[in-house]
Amino acid sequence: MRHKLPILVAMLALAGMTFAVAASGGGNGAVRIPSPLAPFDIPSSLCGFPVHADPGAQNLYIIHSTTLQDGTTITRTTGKFFVTLTNTDTGKAYTANITGPVTQTLYSDGRFVFDGQGHSLFGFTLTGQPGLIITSGHVVATFDVTGLTSFTLDGTYTDVCALLGP
Repeated sequence: MRHKLPILVAMLALAGMTFAVAASGGGNGAVRIPSPLAPFDIPSSLCGFPVHADPGAQNLYIIHSTTLQDGTTITRTTGKFFVTLTNTDTGKAYTANITGPVTQTLYSDGRFVFDGQGHSLFGFTLTGQPGLIITSGHVVATFDVTGLTSFTLDGTYTDVCALLGP
């Protein structure tokens, strides 16, 4: 499966977790990460209508971060993270638990692996098409510089576009 997806997709898939690599300073140990995301807008190209994302309760921690000799960074993040997603055309809203935890592997060539357990938010459907889904269970999404290259889910998902639709 190879799809060219906008950077927004990667941002949603990471659910604000990419800051963890920079915030960790490359050391080991737990680092508290305060309120990592400000509210942001999701274009109508994902659901057919614009969605506003307002991060709510956020209490994320890096519990392990390692930088390998080749520049690969592996980070484990856990904690509480909720976001309210609102269809700005109708005002219909859904508050999502996207707590994780997540292990992120960022390779020096730009490839990225998101390995999540629990709940995660993605800006595409299970087939890689535009959409918004929340997964529950074990999910692995692999990206390269052009976008999503593979996606597996051992669990269930919620179609957020269907929940927020008119």
